[in-house]
Amino acid sequence: MKKWAFVAAAVAVCLYFCIPEHDYSINGKYRSASDGTVLYLAPYVTHSLDSMLVPIDSAVVENGVFSMKGDLDEEKVCFISSGIVVDGGFFLLERGELNVFFENGVKAFGSEKNEELGRFMHEKQKLAGLRMMASPAGLESLAFEPSMCDSVRELAEFAGEVFDAYAVKLIDENIGGALGHFYLTQSVGVVSPEKLVNFFLQVPERFRDRIYDGCKARVEKLLLDEISSAEYSDEAAVVAAATSVGKKYRDFGLPSVGGGNISLSSEVASGKYTLLAFWAGWNATSCNAMKKASALYEKYAAKGLSLLSVSLDSSVEECSDAVGIHALKGKFLCGPEGGSAEVASLYGVSSLPVFIVINNNGTIIARTASIDEVEKKLKEIL
Repeated sequence: MKKWAFVAAAVAVCLYFCIPEHDYSINGKYRSASDGTVLYLAPYVTHSLDSMLVPIDSAVVENGVFSMKGDLDEEKVCFISSGIVVDGGFFLLERGELNVFFENGVKAFGSEKNEELGRFMHEKQKLAGLRMMASPAGLESLAFEPSMCDSVRELAEFAGEVFDAYAVKLIDENIGGALGHFYLTQSVGVVSPEKLVNFFLQVPERFRDRIYDGCKARVEKLLLDEISSAEYSDEAAVVAAATSVGKKYRDFGLPSVGGGNISLSSEVASGKYTLLAFWAGWNATSCNAMKKASALYEKYAAKGLSLLSVSLDSSVEECSDAVGIHALKGKFLCGPEGGSAEVASLYGVSSLPVFIVINNNGTIIARTASIDEVEKKLKEIL
């Protein structure tokens, strides 16, 4: 009996020291935080504004380190903050030991799930940077040549497709838990909405919080916007066919940036060949094309070419500034309160730039997005 009592006591002692005292344990390093800084562990999932103010845990930074320990009913995506400032990125709070380092954001180590979460956020950030570079403002600031602009846009589009597949895989694998909710809501505005909408129906009820509601509403709106855009594109294709090569031009009149009103019919009636251009100062590709269009106008003006440009800028000032910055030539029309947009619809313009060459009889003899194609046509006829 004494022997068995001894064995039982030994097992009890082992269990006491082997079973962890807490479900989770965070070992943190925050070298840039001053001693005495209070850090709060807060959940990403929040059902009300009040719950955002109730932390799961807290700790005080001393000599650049801190620690947190506690019980956990289920895995949670969390962030660490000092007061109302989110100092670090997101990580998965799970059972076991986790190392959290603050160096240019938060880095969490100790599990495959956290390393995957960190990879997801890193790839998302890289895609955001690439899309910013490929935006009209980004391309203009980098002053790329037109061919390089096309390459950057194509790269951003390809990277977006790759990230879409990656994010959808992570959402699908984790949809029943906190990580699925996180990956889904973090993908809104980044991943194509039609690839996300059905996942919102699969999120468990306990995760349908304020973040879920807001993201679901945004995805539904994005889908409606895409449908409207697709419908406009379909209509534009029909109109574009009606204003293609061999068709008669459609007349319009718009305010001139230089003052007064100019109609397309007045240009055609003068017996000239008219180069009608659709562009915008915020669109880097069309601005670069307009520089070449201006050079062509100066080259062929004496032979009877006029250049009439319809700007889709949001203000006359914005159009005028772009004309001055790029030293553009010709006549510039801008009706920001719907006039320019209506003319673009009249010609089925769904992207920029668009160039239309009209002969002195009012017949369209060229329609293209390429200013190089315009140049070839002008060499044939002038």
